[in-house]
Amino acid sequence: MTRGLRFFAALCLGFCINAVADDGADGGRLRAVKQMLTKLDFGAAYIEVETNKFIDSRMTSPRLSKDLDWLGKQLSPSEAVDRCAPVYAEHLSAAEADELRVFFASPLGNKIWTVLLEQTLSGKTSLVPPLSGEEKRRADIYLAKSRAWRALNDAKKDIARKIASVSAIWGQQLQQRRYAGFARQLADTLDDTAPQNEANETRESGADEHATDQETLPGFFPLIQDINRRTAVILNEFAGQTKDIDLASVLAPGTLTSREGIRSARQKLERYEAEFSKRQREISRLNDEYVRRLHALGGTENTGHPFILAAEKGMENGYADSMRMEENQRRFLGILQKILNFAEERLGAIHVEDQQLAFSDASDLRLYESLRQQLQIEARIEAEIAREQRAIREKAVRELRESGAIPDAEKSRPPDG
Repeated sequence: MTRGLRFFAALCLGFCINAVADDGADGGRLRAVKQMLTKLDFGAAYIEVETNKFIDSRMTSPRLSKDLDWLGKQLSPSEAVDRCAPVYAEHLSAAEADELRVFFASPLGNKIWTVLLEQTLSGKTSLVPPLSGEEKRRADIYLAKSRAWRALNDAKKDIARKIASVSAIWGQQLQQRRYAGFARQLADTLDDTAPQNEANETRESGADEHATDQETLPGFFPLIQDINRRTAVILNEFAGQTKDIDLASVLAPGTLTSREGIRSARQKLERYEAEFSKRQREISRLNDEYVRRLHALGGTENTGHPFILAAEKGMENGYADSMRMEENQRRFLGILQKILNFAEERLGAIHVEDQQLAFSDASDLRLYESLRQQLQIEARIEAEIAREQRAIREKAVRELRESGAIPDAEKSRPPDG
């Protein structure tokens, strides 16, 4: 679900408090932990989670594609492992790391590792995929006897907390590296009186075109700045509300197996739907205002101006994507309601074992899995909409560059609403 965060908050990709590990006795422990995390594709999973957070936080930014390109060059799975390994090494011996590497690399262990990793990296409450009777028996035996598992399980909250803390540390480093150039580019875009001397020295004809754009549309960049700022406020408020609602807890085993939990979950869905509808209306009104101000700014003489055409195209895409996203959210909430209805109807027949849902009736398990698969489909649709939005922006930039109408298309790209 789309979330708005602060301006550079999602650049706070963190990987480890201790970037440099001590030599000596701890060297073998650290090497074993690195081998474990590398074998389990920890680095790639971590980068994917943090990159998605960055995309969510910057969805309305005209510079999203360029920022993502830059960010991708700064990160690598091996660096993620190097930075995170010391956090895990505080709690695992070399032998324990070796044991967990073997177990989590197995088909059964990988199911458990995937859920544990998601909880550690994103804080989401997830369920282990349904296990066969034999798998559950083997898992129970291993988890009950393994000292390595107990060490990791006992430390998971501390690991998650420290990784969250070091996110800010590495994020500050990235921000310091990125900020100066970004600030200059943004200032050049929004400042109508910015000097063109440097551009004149390197590209005189391009500077003349840019100066003409400034003369014919002196209010264009301030308009975009105003709309982006107000959009960010709406998204930030929505993000704060959704964090408070904690929609992920609706699927927690304890929620689905108690009448009070189900009642509370329904209230959360109602609150979320009300907040989502409210923000959609606010965004819609803001888009309408943007269109009116854009047309007033353009005037008859600028109907075919490339800035105006690009902005209008962005608005069309924004409206279409907004409708698709709204439909997606409605379907998602509808499926969650079905899960709650199902849980209420089968109250007493579904219970919790080892913090997981357990079903006495195989048909109940099949129905529940079917609903979960529908949720996953809607999640993929949501991700696809986001990818399409990015592709549209990138295509618009290419077309504007090829036309030669805008010397630096990223700087003046209008929001997609």
